Amino acid sequence: MLFVDEPLLAIDTNKQISQIKLLYSQYNNEIIKYEKKEFDIVGESTEGGKLTVYYSTPKVVKKIIAIFYGETGKSITEYYVINEAPFFVFETNINYNNFIYKKNKTTQTKIENRYYFYENNMIKWLDDKGKSINSNADVFKNQEKNILADYNRLINIFYSK
Repeated sequence: MLFVDEPLLAIDTNKQISQIKLLYSQYNNEIIKYEKKEFDIVGESTEGGKLTVYYSTPKVVKKIIAIFYGETGKSITEYYVINEAPFFVFETNINYNNFIYKKNKTTQTKIENRYYFYENNMIKWLDDKGKSINSNADVFKNQEKNILADYNRLINIFYSK
């Protein structure tokens, strides 16, 4: 068994990412062992949202799934958490050819991004084409700030309930 609640130990980014992938797999394999709470999120998107938090007792968060609905699509962001910080974030944006509430809608585009974190710092970002985004680029640094701010906002919803 992997050391789930120990800090991620690694010498270089590739090793850190290998460790993150193992933890990601372990968390998903063990998801049924965790407690689960769901919350409606209002006022943050045109069609509302849903927050699902998986945690071990006493309220040690393991995974957060935030879904925000728009008129013609949705955004799904999964946060994988260790020691109260995300270590991996998987973001999917789906756009439909029709309104989200219509039965005859089909997916027009699906864009996935993967974000890898170590000690609250984003160490790698893979875009929807699997391309690594330059960690020195402003867009990388801004995305890191946005992800951490969103995570903190969502975790506070969980802890305040």
